[in-house]
Amino acid sequence: MPRFIVPPITRVLLVLLIVVSTIAAVGRYSAYVFSIHEATKQTLVDPSVDETHALSGVYKPSETTIPMLSIVPGVSTFYPWVYITSTFLERTLPPFLVTGAAILFSGRYCEPIWGTVEFGRFVLLLILVPNIALTIFHTLVIGQFTGATAAAPDSLPTGGVALVAGFLVAFKQMIPEHRILLFKGLVQVKVAWLAAIYLFLYTVVFGLLQLKGFHDVPKAWTGFFVSWIYLRFFRVSYVDPLLPFSNTINNVALAGPSLASPASAATASSGGIKIKGDVSDTFALNQFFPEPLRSLIKVFSDYTFSALVALRVCAAFDQDEVDASNVRAANRASGGHSYVMSNYNQRRFNLGSGNTSSNGSGTPQSTLGGAHSTRAEAERRRALALRMLDESLIKQQQQHPPQPQQQPQPMADLQVPNRVVLPPTRVN
Repeated sequence: MPRFIVPPITRVLLVLLIVVSTIAAVGRYSAYVFSIHEATKQTLVDPSVDETHALSGVYKPSETTIPMLSIVPGVSTFYPWVYITSTFLERTLPPFLVTGAAILFSGRYCEPIWGTVEFGRFVLLLILVPNIALTIFHTLVIGQFTGATAAAPDSLPTGGVALVAGFLVAFKQMIPEHRILLFKGLVQVKVAWLAAIYLFLYTVVFGLLQLKGFHDVPKAWTGFFVSWIYLRFFRVSYVDPLLPFSNTINNVALAGPSLASPASAATASSGGIKIKGDVSDTFALNQFFPEPLRSLIKVFSDYTFSALVALRVCAAFDQDEVDASNVRAANRASGGHSYVMSNYNQRRFNLGSGNTSSNGSGTPQSTLGGAHSTRAEAERRRALALRMLDESLIKQQQQHPPQPQQQPQPMADLQVPNRVVLPPTRVN
């Protein structure tokens, strides 16, 4: 039976969630009990004070703010660590369970594939960027136009809303065709639509209906865009060659973007092909949403990207790069895997049977099916890559049909010498 292994960064995140939320809960209820005690004491000292009126001024535990753990503009400057701890501060049990489940399952899947350093960098971006951006927005915009005080309690939301949204974007990239079965298979939810459903719930249910989580809406959208921008343009990853050929320049050209691509560089290394970002069509921004929003978002995103390219903020995508990313995306969607795992990750976080075998030299090897499954996987990926290349060639031929050429005139055969008429032999 395979062991239930939790990667190191995932363990740290779960411990932070439990510790910070527990400390905050104890602090809020302690403050609540203390305020009730003070209100009751005031009624005993001064009989003219009505007990109901005195207790009405007591803050509920959910309304109490702890400046040393949550972000309070104007106060958090003295506690810079709150830009991290506020993400792990959940006020009620349901969001605590949702955030904990998202961290556990996302970490157990993403961290072994991406590596500990890359997964930690991704999580740190999802924690810091939304909190800092919302603090700046609240201080410069809301505080100026609404006249809100700088130290207003509960001015910024806490919790892992942005973290969950970012993880759902990563699942959209890695396992878009997987489905989640609910109620014994009666309800099937595609993983590719989880991010859109999550944003819909926060925007419509909490935002438009003015429910309790209204302030979580901008944080959820910020986490979504931070995750998508990083995975789309900046994340450096290593993928194995799509075709099981020798490590030649042709293999590099088929497996990754062009070496001359301005948007990302691909180099062959011992760990695979180094690429930057994911420019596949299935990971475009409009692919996260259903019709008719998809068409509208595509028009807006195309104009925005063209403007950024014109301003030289980012580089245009190379067609070879897009084709290679589409091949890798199709490989992931069909159940394959285009990422390269280090020996450490293969040994510690085997996603298959949970065991490792050893060859003659004592090097651990993954037991995902043995040599037969390895050959079958290589053949499957080769067939998939060849099919994608054929489709790309057919598309290019349809867009640029060959021009008719004139038939060349037949040339004289220069190898056969011309006949020479000799004079008749003179007979004496």
